[in-house]
Amino acid sequence: MKIKRRSFIHKTVTGSTGILLGGMGMYAGSCSNSFIENNNINCSIINENGEAKVKIENKVFDPMAFRSFSPEPYNIKDFYNSGVRLMGILHSGMPCTLGVPYSQYGEHWIGPGKYDFSKIDDQMKVFLDNAPEAYFNIKLMLDTRPWYLNENPGCRNSYRELSSMAGNENWRKDVAKYLKDVIGYLEKNYGDRIYAYTLMAGSSTEWYTEHNYAAKSNIYYESDGSKPPLLKIDIDRNSLKEEAYGKWLNKPDVKLPPLDSLEHTSHGVFRDISVQKDKEGFDYWQFQSKIVGDAACYFAEIVKNITQGRKLTGLFYGYLTLLTGRRSLCNGHLGFEQVWNSPHFDMIYGPCRYETRQLTDASGYLVPVDSVTLRGKLYFQEIDYRFAVGDKRILENGHDLGRTHTPETPINVSKNCIRREFVNTLEKRTGMWWFDFFGYNYIDPTLINEVVDTMSVRERLKEIDIDKIAEIAIFTDTESQFYLNQDSDVDDKNIARQITEFSFLGAPHDSFTFSDLERACDKKKYKLIFFLNTFKIPEDKLTYIETKLKKDGRTLVFLYAPGYITDDAFSVDRMASVLEMEVKCEMKPTRNIIMGKSLNQELTGTAFGYKTEVSPKFSVDDDNLTVFGEYEDGGNAFALKQFENYNMCYAGSGTIPFRVLRELARNAGVHIYYEGNDPIYVNSRLVGIHHVNDKDAVIHMPSDCGGEVLFGGERIVSANKKFHLNLEYGEMNAILLDEAIRV
Repeated sequence: MKIKRRSFIHKTVTGSTGILLGGMGMYAGSCSNSFIENNNINCSIINENGEAKVKIENKVFDPMAFRSFSPEPYNIKDFYNSGVRLMGILHSGMPCTLGVPYSQYGEHWIGPGKYDFSKIDDQMKVFLDNAPEAYFNIKLMLDTRPWYLNENPGCRNSYRELSSMAGNENWRKDVAKYLKDVIGYLEKNYGDRIYAYTLMAGSSTEWYTEHNYAAKSNIYYESDGSKPPLLKIDIDRNSLKEEAYGKWLNKPDVKLPPLDSLEHTSHGVFRDISVQKDKEGFDYWQFQSKIVGDAACYFAEIVKNITQGRKLTGLFYGYLTLLTGRRSLCNGHLGFEQVWNSPHFDMIYGPCRYETRQLTDASGYLVPVDSVTLRGKLYFQEIDYRFAVGDKRILENGHDLGRTHTPETPINVSKNCIRREFVNTLEKRTGMWWFDFFGYNYIDPTLINEVVDTMSVRERLKEIDIDKIAEIAIFTDTESQFYLNQDSDVDDKNIARQITEFSFLGAPHDSFTFSDLERACDKKKYKLIFFLNTFKIPEDKLTYIETKLKKDGRTLVFLYAPGYITDDAFSVDRMASVLEMEVKCEMKPTRNIIMGKSLNQELTGTAFGYKTEVSPKFSVDDDNLTVFGEYEDGGNAFALKQFENYNMCYAGSGTIPFRVLRELARNAGVHIYYEGNDPIYVNSRLVGIHHVNDKDAVIHMPSDCGGEVLFGGERIVSANKKFHLNLEYGEMNAILLDEAIRV
């Protein structure tokens, strides 16, 4: 019987321990599950007032939490006394990427079937003593320990080379036994205080994998002196990864493709899968990510069966706006949709965006976050800012952890940046946790008092029904990423940097994966929709666009090469059909786009575009086109075509500046709340602004209304549909409106 490509890792495996692993879950043989029956609580994610929350028995908790690599009585108590009742505990003595242990309490998995549970007990006691009514999210590392690698010499270090181990059946079986044993112990002794289990693996515990194509390689230059040296690479192939790759493809004898196939794109920046090298690279990169996502789903199902579905599960995964270029393909996160779709995961986590943490930045997410909440799952935004000073930021091995802000940065700046992150989560109705890294990041009274104020605000909002009210939607496509050359900056410009521009537009937006197009747009009637990287558009999606979205006065904006990739080729005609414009394709680099005056005269001369050599170059033309911008070397690059009931817009590059986006939104009938350069955060009952770039903070409302300043409590009333906020420079604040916004 052939093993199916996607299900080979669910093949039944029997071990000497008496554990049976199968596609339907895990059964403990003669082992009793009485510990679950005797000492368990029911935990779930519920929707309350428009937000996912944690329900533990008959108690409902706002998704606000705390964790630290160095939990001590002082920081546990500080956050507990601030009102935090959900806390994360990482049980692992493995070294982190900085070379020091993740937990100061030591390692508990010390051999095959051998555990030192005193390491777990010691840390649990500290939390129980200092947070007596808190509930805990237990974080378990699944990675290969040093002893495991010594006893299994053919295995790889999964912390660095997760994609090599993710499909290994023996490792999966061993981790499954580990989960059964350790969760069994935790549930028996602490089950009435545990609400969730987090699965951690790969680099930084975030399911990152390195490329790890070869088991080892020797790179050198060879020359006979008569011509420039030639680069030579001797490779000892990674046989473990090769075996899993063959099973995944349902071709047991297949070899890993040659290295040059992995970076080969025959059609400019795109892989042409009718070309053997391109197809080999395409298959390999899909495997690199999807085997990681498959492993995560496998272990989540194990945990759900162990806990009989009574505990929540979560992980860090899906960083689409962070991992661009080479990291997009190499780091293994493009398998996130199968993880998010899994019924065995309840929570998804991610740090706040790394590149937007300074005073003049705008907060954002590493994932298309509205697709998480669309699935009824809880998203936790991790605030991992580093504020420790002096010797408190120096680790035991001498490594300087560094700071998010410089030592000279006033503490109020740091406070307002954290507040901005919090208001961002209020806008998006997601959870948030403070990550105190290795401790002493919140030791300053200003910062811990901000935690107190934040929890107080959360309490005030508890009974208020709040909805997202964005009139703009943006869609990013996972599958199109596998066609891209990893050295181009297409995804960086079209996704990561473009999303930053949306943050300053002056109106809220929702962010989804392209696979959620129907669910997202059936639920809400957006006025302006952006398709950032939909280079391959399946027929069902195209039909939905044609029949459901091209109506109601809606404007659709497509970037670079919408629908250009077909199942086995490339089609300018199909791209032209999507856009309803004439399209010219040239195999030459795409140059900067220079704005004319037709959108807004003040934007004349504004430039944006790719920095790398991106080809093909596409130009558009047609009757009734309004051309907003041209390539600097000629050709219509940015244009709008009006129809009776909808508008089609094309841009030949990403990173459309926010002032340009604002005019597109205004023309589409979107309400603009802010006309300046500061980021705002808006939902049905909140309007927030971080006052850092402009002289005046004036917010434009759809109608006159009143409200209360969120941090401070002062009453405020609009005049002529405008709120004039009296904010200090650098202050982040928001208005809690008396009534919901109607747009």
